[in-house]
Amino acid sequence: MNRERIHLRLRKELNAPIAVVENESLAQLSYEEESQASLMDISMEQQQLRLHSHFDNSKVFTENNRYVVKTLQSHYDSGFSEDDELNGYIDMQIGYGLVNDNKKVYIWNIHSTQKDTPYITVPFRSGDNDETAIVPRCILTCPATMDESPLALKPNDQDETGGIIIIKGSKAIYYEDINSINNLSFKLSQKFSHELELPINSSDGEKCDLILNCEPAGIVLTTNMGRIFFITIRNSMGKPQLKLAKQLNKPFKLGIWSKIFNTNSSVVSLHNGPILGKGTRLVYVTTNKGSFQSWQLSATNSHPTKLIDVSIFEAILESLQDLYPFAHGTLKIWNSHPLQDENAHLFLSSIYDSSNNETYYILSTIIFDSTSNSFTIFSTYRLNTFMDSINDTNFKPKIFIPQMENTDDSNEVTSILVMFPNAVVITQVNSKLDSSYSLRRKWEDIVSLRSDIEIIGSGYDSSSLYILTKQMGVLQILVKENEKKDPKPEVGFVKSHVDQAVYFSKINLNPIDFNLPPEISLDQESIEHDLELTSDEIFHSNGKYIPPMLNTLEQHLSVRKEFFQNFLSFVTKNFNYKISPELKLNLIEKFEILNCCIKFNYIMRQSDELNEIWEKVLSKYNLTHNESLTTEIIVINRPDKFPVILKLFLNHVIFVLFPSHNLNFKLSINELINSCFYSGILEEGEKVLRYELLELDPMEVDTSKLPWFINFDYLNCINQSFFDFTFSCEEAGNLALYSKNLLDTAKILYYQFNQFKIWMNTQPNGSVSANENFTKINCLYEDNHLDWNHVLCKANLKEQSIQITEFYQDLPGLVQTLQTLDQDDPTTMSLYETFFNEFPEAFSFTLFENLIKHKKLNDLMFRFPQQHDDLVKFFHLSGSKYGHVAWIQQILDGSYDDALNTLKNITVDDSQKGQDLNECELHLNVAKLSSLLVEENNLDINSLRNIQYNLDAIDAEKKLSSILKKGEVQIYKKFKTSVFNDVFHILVEELKSTRIISLSELIELYSMLDDEESLFIPLRLLSVDGDLLNFEIRKFLNSLVWRRIILLDNYKKEDKLLQHIVTRMFDEELFKGNDFPLPSVDLLCDKSLVTPEYINETYGRFPVSLDSIREGIYEEISELESLNSDNSLEIKLRSTIGSVAKEKKYTINYETNTVEY
Repeated sequence: MNRERIHLRLRKELNAPIAVVENESLAQLSYEEESQASLMDISMEQQQLRLHSHFDNSKVFTENNRYVVKTLQSHYDSGFSEDDELNGYIDMQIGYGLVNDNKKVYIWNIHSTQKDTPYITVPFRSGDNDETAIVPRCILTCPATMDESPLALKPNDQDETGGIIIIKGSKAIYYEDINSINNLSFKLSQKFSHELELPINSSDGEKCDLILNCEPAGIVLTTNMGRIFFITIRNSMGKPQLKLAKQLNKPFKLGIWSKIFNTNSSVVSLHNGPILGKGTRLVYVTTNKGSFQSWQLSATNSHPTKLIDVSIFEAILESLQDLYPFAHGTLKIWNSHPLQDENAHLFLSSIYDSSNNETYYILSTIIFDSTSNSFTIFSTYRLNTFMDSINDTNFKPKIFIPQMENTDDSNEVTSILVMFPNAVVITQVNSKLDSSYSLRRKWEDIVSLRSDIEIIGSGYDSSSLYILTKQMGVLQILVKENEKKDPKPEVGFVKSHVDQAVYFSKINLNPIDFNLPPEISLDQESIEHDLELTSDEIFHSNGKYIPPMLNTLEQHLSVRKEFFQNFLSFVTKNFNYKISPELKLNLIEKFEILNCCIKFNYIMRQSDELNEIWEKVLSKYNLTHNESLTTEIIVINRPDKFPVILKLFLNHVIFVLFPSHNLNFKLSINELINSCFYSGILEEGEKVLRYELLELDPMEVDTSKLPWFINFDYLNCINQSFFDFTFSCEEAGNLALYSKNLLDTAKILYYQFNQFKIWMNTQPNGSVSANENFTKINCLYEDNHLDWNHVLCKANLKEQSIQITEFYQDLPGLVQTLQTLDQDDPTTMSLYETFFNEFPEAFSFTLFENLIKHKKLNDLMFRFPQQHDDLVKFFHLSGSKYGHVAWIQQILDGSYDDALNTLKNITVDDSQKGQDLNECELHLNVAKLSSLLVEENNLDINSLRNIQYNLDAIDAEKKLSSILKKGEVQIYKKFKTSVFNDVFHILVEELKSTRIISLSELIELYSMLDDEESLFIPLRLLSVDGDLLNFEIRKFLNSLVWRRIILLDNYKKEDKLLQHIVTRMFDEELFKGNDFPLPSVDLLCDKSLVTPEYINETYGRFPVSLDSIREGIYEEISELESLNSDNSLEIKLRSTIGSVAKEKKYTINYETNTVEY
């Protein structure tokens, strides 16, 4: 029969799926994932089958490299209620288990592999079925035909079930063959029973506590009053007969005082020792007060022999006192178990540290010497994985050493299991009791059970502990054999438990609590190391339980996604406050990439066109990077490559293919982006995991790197696709139809840029400007965020736009959206009030800027009177930036001196170049009028004079613009062929735009014209310049203007241009207004004024050669020097100025070249 047919047949025999995953998140899977909802079941089931080649109908609940926990399908399905008080017992040598309540006992074959395990039922006496009565204690006995070998008890006939002994109250009842009384009534079964009345005082509350089958000797039972009875079950002929052979101790009796003061010890441990001969066996007894006894019991000798009787309590206390001072007064002895060395025993005790509210459990290895009735404490271990106090007085922790059931075992290590009410601690120690041998524990681990799981019995064999529970039947904890030459590195404690939670926690009805006890002390470095290992295994598909391949890539990704969700849930419950935010973000990143792969692959599967594009992009990547990646390799083993190739894919699609494709193509890309980034990352990753599950603060970031989904390429692609998709929707007239798509994309953009801002705030100052990509990201946001909201408003998503901009504190976007609402609607005004309160000043200032930008001055001044103080502060802090509006508010407030200063600051210096001419003239006139309302002692005459100077300059500019427009003047033909012609025409174009040009440029323009009036005006401006030009510039311009007057005068000799201009100079007394030197040849030919700095500052903004400018000026000077070759020009200047001065009755100081008056 081939392997496939065998597999199918065995699968058919299974009653139910081995592992059924229950995960609430599956109910929320999108359509594309619904078909994959059972993949986790399939994967885990395959692992279960792999683990159990013998197909024993068991179901594995968890495993690691050290142990396996599984349930046996042979369980009691007998209608017991979980509210019933039950006792249970398992004897793996006999191969049966039992459970009983007050009414009956159920017995079944523990090794049964049948679907419906057959049961044996033994009823109790009908009159004893009082539900308030104490539940009987029961124990199984061996079949009569079992060989009484001194080595072990081995059944000769597996079909024989043996007998049962029931301790009900003070009566012992023995049935030799339980098969013979199966399902018989008590009356019918009574003839098969053998009974014995025990000296147990039930009326005083005494009851059976522990019971031990110590065949072939008999049984030993203890009571809660501390009494120990040895009972034989067969006579010398081997026939069934109950006989009280001996009470092994005589408790101290004080009547009622023994109850009040608890003077008697209670037995906490009964254990068999070796079989010494026919009918003889050793039994070990330990009490809670530290008394340890070794008895030799015989079925034929009514006088048991006490071999050892010592107290170990004080010795254990002394061994702990130095390290744990609080041991005194808190030490409790819980249990003991013999070791392979027949003289050595392991004791379980506990001490309590009240300062930390922790209980420490101690394993002490003690070697006894029966000849001297003494002992030595050989070693002491403290358990590190369990520290809960035991509050259940009915449950006492027990030690189990499975290897003790195998007398041939020679393993160098011993596995020890300690069973607590809701956990089993497993550890391994060296078997050799040699002081020269290393005594370090090999390892320690813990299996925790759910809080609702109640243990009612137990048993063990040579490899496993079997735990009988009310809710889950029998649980088997199988300790694996040590693999001495295993080359693989040992799996860490944390990783072991993480892996168990990841791969087993969703198995249906799993009784295991995979969370670690909170008291366990673990090093952060080891925790983070193990968590990274597990996350990498899931991410790269190299975990032990991850299938190499499933039917589709989506199935494989979905299984790993489920594993990752289990992983993160475990991390949250166990390590959320023990690991760094950086590690959390790293784990989230891996999940998001996997999730993004799922979304991406689903959409690729729906579109052949997109899939073809993806394959081309992938091929190009392989070619340029010398790789051989396929989609399958990326998805399964190299998801770390996915973000890079996704970026290339989006760049190609959006910037290369979008222009030539229709709306449907752009819609598919928009849906891909929204699915990957919005659903896959923002919703299922950032929101659910980062903020809700792992409780990270938005400000907690990995300062070493940006989040994986934030880089310029992603942002640029998503931004561009948003607008391209919007334009296509508008062209098709269905923008509203895709409003949800646009909204999701806008949310992606806002979240990404906000994360970028948060991250940048953690970086050193200047890192943004130093990094070109960071600068590009900043610019991308500033250039586009208002347009995102503009699109949302057009798509009738104003409310959502307000919510987004409020959440991300995009106040310019928020104000822009609010401005699209009906400003007279009370609801709108209420929104404004809300944001005035939510963002004090910041929102007000942003609103003011918006209103100024859109020239809504009426709203600025009057719509928000409650914000008047903010408005005043806003204008004050903004300086001259908004001075062209601030003066209006100041005049309305009656602050005329403030208004005057504001207007002066925005108009009376050369920095206002480029402003609107008419607006500036208005400001100056208002400033002039405001000065009339300023108190005289506050009035600055110089400021008022400067205002007038600026008004004169504006008049001159307006006049020049007018005469040029009318063609009344022309550029002096000398300049038409020089570099100054270019400068002239550039300035003329600026004049046409009614923008203010600088005073120096205005003077330059006038000086290039060919009429008297035009050449006189710059002299007038220079004479009243005040503080508008610095001394060097004014001196250069004065020289320039006079030089061009003289050159034009020489060209137009008949016009007597120089004569007329000098006369007008004296008529208007220009020399009185400022430091106004008269023209002289030395001044006009001074080349030292033509500095490179001046040339660059004055002409640098023009697209002309600065060398040509300098040469042009030098040429003018040369012409002037040639006119003065015989000193005739200097004579002409002096005679012209002197004659006019004389006529006007002024005196010329030729030494200083000034007019005296």
